[in-house]
Amino acid sequence: MPKMKIVFSRSFLVLCICTFLVAVACTQSDPTPTPDPTPIPTPIPTPTIAPRSTSTPLPTSTPIPTEILEPTPTPDEDGIIWYEPNPATITVEGSTIIFDGDIEDSTYRDFLVAVRGKEDQITAIRINSPGGITDHGIRIGEWIFDHEIDVIVEELCFSSCANYIFTAGKNKIIEKDAIVGWHGSEQQDLFIAAGYGITMAELHARNYDEMQDWGPHAPRESKEEYVESMLKYDEFEPHDQEPKFLEKVGINLYLMVYGMLLDQFDYYMNEQIEFGGWTFSIKDMAKFGVHNVTYEGEGDYPSEKGLENFPVAVFEVPTDAVPPAVIPTPLPTPTAPPGSTPTPTPDPDAESRFWVDPEPASISAESDTVTIDGFIDFDAYSRLLNAIRGREDEITTLRITSDDGFLEEAILIGLWVHDNEIDVIVDESCFSVCANYIFTAGKNKIIEASALVGWYGSPQADEYEARALGLSIEEALRRRVDRGELVISTHGNELGLDEQIQGVSGFIRNEIRQERRFLEATGIKDDALIYGFIGVDYEDEGLPAYFFEGWTFSIEDMAKLGIENVTYEGEGTYPYHEEVWHRFVEIFRVGELPNQLPTK
Repeated sequence: MPKMKIVFSRSFLVLCICTFLVAVACTQSDPTPTPDPTPIPTPIPTPTIAPRSTSTPLPTSTPIPTEILEPTPTPDEDGIIWYEPNPATITVEGSTIIFDGDIEDSTYRDFLVAVRGKEDQITAIRINSPGGITDHGIRIGEWIFDHEIDVIVEELCFSSCANYIFTAGKNKIIEKDAIVGWHGSEQQDLFIAAGYGITMAELHARNYDEMQDWGPHAPRESKEEYVESMLKYDEFEPHDQEPKFLEKVGINLYLMVYGMLLDQFDYYMNEQIEFGGWTFSIKDMAKFGVHNVTYEGEGDYPSEKGLENFPVAVFEVPTDAVPPAVIPTPLPTPTAPPGSTPTPTPDPDAESRFWVDPEPASISAESDTVTIDGFIDFDAYSRLLNAIRGREDEITTLRITSDDGFLEEAILIGLWVHDNEIDVIVDESCFSVCANYIFTAGKNKIIEASALVGWYGSPQADEYEARALGLSIEEALRRRVDRGELVISTHGNELGLDEQIQGVSGFIRNEIRQERRFLEATGIKDDALIYGFIGVDYEDEGLPAYFFEGWTFSIEDMAKLGIENVTYEGEGTYPYHEEVWHRFVEIFRVGELPNQLPTK
């Protein structure tokens, strides 16, 4: 399994355990890494003081000292302790979800697959998790909150688990000697910068300096380039899912950043190598909106044994109430890193534009029909679930227009369509993941006049290419890089090309697993999804031009690929040739190309 390095400042990706102490005692994971030893270096001399009025400090609180275990981590040859992810296993036993391990890229999908068809019987989740990817933690937490599920913590619920899963429970049960711990949030960098009284640019520059001790794993870009890229990320990544979640479940953000607030900041930042996180008494949890918590051990929570196993600070909140969270305002005009030349703000229309997020699909429901129009992402999937909640038995039809989206969410929608025997009507167009996983899943599939359904590949295309060449996926990716067909830049990246290729191949294999589960559930042949790749001479020219525009089939040929019960509402036969010409889509006749896939 590829090794994962923990970068404290990039909390938007993974809220992982900051110190190895907590993980040493966790029986489910290997020791957690720390990049020597504090995430943020000692403050630079005479920093710019941030306006204290931008944050509402809490009254001084007193942390309760705890006994600290001596860790026994094993650093690598560069002196860095690495964290080996332990992907969560998720099963359902009777009325209870059993969740054990890290929250990773595939966790939310695995979670929904595990509970599919069992939603009405599930009343509780038993969990043991050190945390993981925030987005997936939020999604699971929303499902738990919406379904009024009890959360039972067996040993440890830390980081994203505590932030989003524990807090979402209807009733929250902490078993004997278990620990629930927090250590930050997606919005923590603003609090850290305010605590040090520095700008976000200065904070990113500090983190860059700290990472220079990471040897070959240090950032390869200059400090100026690193700070600029991080500031762009701060600007373009709104982290709006976390605030929406907190508002939904009624939790105060200060719960997740308490150790970073001004009154606790100096103490926690100086002592966090010992603690790595914090917890509260059950009484104090309620002050942040965390209600209905019970402890099943002897005495009060947390127990001495629990703190020995999972050393965290225990903060006492001396007031009866916690004020509403106020996010610090970043200092204006970021200061360039010392010794660097400020870089002009890039033109938003230039090639250097960071990225543009597509508009998520609009969702509406009326009578027995739900309509999806646009890009399929998690927001679209969430709105779909909200639109049909309480009306599942009424919905019989899905009307859709979508040219692209994310595989995971499209598969989840497709499985819902298949399981509930929903008819799919294509209003204008249904391409890419819409065609792969939603159109194919319909009980009856209706294509409106002049509408078009088109495919142009799937994750299995990469596997097909590799097997056609007699290579592994990694070797095929390397070949494409060498031929100039694939660009994987190592500029500014702490990982080398081989490590990045390994990461890309792991992502591809994960998506292939998701896709094959969908195909097994629906009976669709994978040929339909990769038909344009069949017969391609990879040894010579590589992919044909039509790959970039896509392909479609006649209704008769769709049936040969397992896509049955398709009707066309227009005059004549499908496809409508004017629309095919307009979209530059190839019409494949099944049998014209070799139809024998490489052996799996």
